[in-house]
Amino acid sequence: MKTQSNSFVFNAYHRGRIVVAAFVILAIGSFTSLGLTYDFEFSSRTEGYGYQIRRYGSTGIEFLNRRRLTQYLGLRIFNLLDPENTHFYSKNNHLPVYFTLNSLMRIDMDFGGFSHPDYTLRELQKNSLDLIQATLEGHNLWGYFHFWLGRQYDAALLDLFAFDGAKARVHFGHYIFFEGATGVQTTHAHPFSSAVFEPWGVSDDYTNQAWSPFMQVALGLHENPWIQLLLAYRGVASQSPRGITPAADPLASLWGIDQEVIFWGGELTFPKIRTSPIWGIRYNLLTAQLDDIQVIIEQPLGYAQRVELEYLRSRPHYDGDSIFNLFSVEPFSEVATRYALHWSENYHFHLRAGYRWFWHDEENIDASSTKSISLVAGTERRGPRLNTLLEIYYLGGLDNQSMGGDCDGRLRLGDIFSIQGRASLFWSKGGTAAITDGIASGIQAGTTIDIIDGVMLHLLFEDNFSALYRSAFRLLAVLDLAIAP
Repeated sequence: MKTQSNSFVFNAYHRGRIVVAAFVILAIGSFTSLGLTYDFEFSSRTEGYGYQIRRYGSTGIEFLNRRRLTQYLGLRIFNLLDPENTHFYSKNNHLPVYFTLNSLMRIDMDFGGFSHPDYTLRELQKNSLDLIQATLEGHNLWGYFHFWLGRQYDAALLDLFAFDGAKARVHFGHYIFFEGATGVQTTHAHPFSSAVFEPWGVSDDYTNQAWSPFMQVALGLHENPWIQLLLAYRGVASQSPRGITPAADPLASLWGIDQEVIFWGGELTFPKIRTSPIWGIRYNLLTAQLDDIQVIIEQPLGYAQRVELEYLRSRPHYDGDSIFNLFSVEPFSEVATRYALHWSENYHFHLRAGYRWFWHDEENIDASSTKSISLVAGTERRGPRLNTLLEIYYLGGLDNQSMGGDCDGRLRLGDIFSIQGRASLFWSKGGTAAITDGIASGIQAGTTIDIIDGVMLHLLFEDNFSALYRSAFRLLAVLDLAIAP
C-alpha cells in the first residue's frame, strides 16, 4: 500500500541523530541565554499491579501472574524568561512572553510470570524506559511567533500523532496563522520510545530499523469570535526493508510514502441563536478515500439544557507498510443525539441515543452487514464532599443484545481520607462465544490518603464475576508525589 516517492529520500538515520542533537543544543542554549531565575514543578507517580491472566497452554488452562510496577517522573520548568528581558517583546505586543519545558518519563517493569525466560510472549512483556514527552515551548515571541521543540504530540487531524521534531506557528494579524512541523515520527526505532506508538500490522524487525521523517503544514483562523478554521496536510515516509519492494537491485531498499492526509475542520458560532456547527473531514491521499467525517451541531436550550446532533463516518486507517491494508476492514457510520440537563449546580442528567451501521465498500455503502442501536442515560451529583454517578446503557443489534449499568461514588472524609467505590452489572445474549452469554458483575473499592502536602497514596481492589471467570481479582497501589516550591 505504500506509494514510492523520491521526495523524502535522504539518510534518515544520520539525519535523525542530527535533529536530536540540535534539540539538545537549542534547549541548553535557551537555558543559558534566558534563565536568570525559574520555577519548577516535579511530579512522581508509582503504580503497582497484581493480577492473573488466564491462557490455554500445552497442558490446558493455566494462569500467569502479573506483578507490574510502573513509575512516572515528570518535570515542568517555567518562568524561564526574566521579566526585565524585553528582547522578545514588540511595541504592539501586550501578551506575556514565556518559555516552558515539559517532560514526562515512564519506567515499566514486570516481575510476574511473563518475566520468566520460558515464556516468549514478547507482546505482553513491557520492561521498558519510555520518554513520553520532552518539549521546550515558547509563546507570543514578538507578539506573533510560537514554537515547540522536542518529543511532542499533535491531535489536530482526528488522530494522535507523536513525533520528535520542531513545530512553529506564526500569526498574521489577529486571527490568521500559519503552522509548520517537521521531524521524525515516534516509533519503536527511536531511543526511549513508547510501544503505544508502534504502527499496527508492521513487523517488529522493520519498526526497529525504520526512521519515518514527516512534514506537516497548516493554515487557519484562530480566536475569531464567530468562526475558526483549519486546513492541514501531513506526509510521512519511510524506507522499505530490503528485498520487499520491487527494485532493479533485489537488495536495494526504496523510500515511499506511509501516510499522506489532508484535513479540513472548523467551528461556527451564531451568537443570537447560539447554534454551533463543528466539523472535521480527513481525506487519505494514499488510499484515495475519506477516512473520517465528523459533524456535530450543538444547540443550547436556555441556560440549563443542551442538545447535540452528531454524524460520524469512519474508516480504519493504517501505516502504509501495514499488512492490515490487504484485509477487509469494517468502516461504519453512526448518527447520534445527546441531551444534557443541568438542573442545579450540583446535579446533572445526560441522555444519548445512537444508530450505527457497518458497510463494505464505497460502491455499496447501503449494503450493511450489521446494524445496531445504543442508548445511554445517566445522572451525576457533584459536590465538595460527595460525587456520585449512575449510568445505564443498552446495545442491540441483529445478532446480539447487551445491557448493563454502573454506579460509582467518591466521599471525602475530612482533609486526609477519601473513599470510592463502584458496582457494575452487565447482561449479554447472542455473542460470538456462547460462553459469554449471561450476567457479569464487578465491584471496586478503594481509598486515597493525603499523607502530607503533595504526597497521596491510592489503594484500589476490584473483582469481576462472569461465566468465563469465577473471579478476576486485581490489586492496585499508586503513590502520587508532586513538588512545586
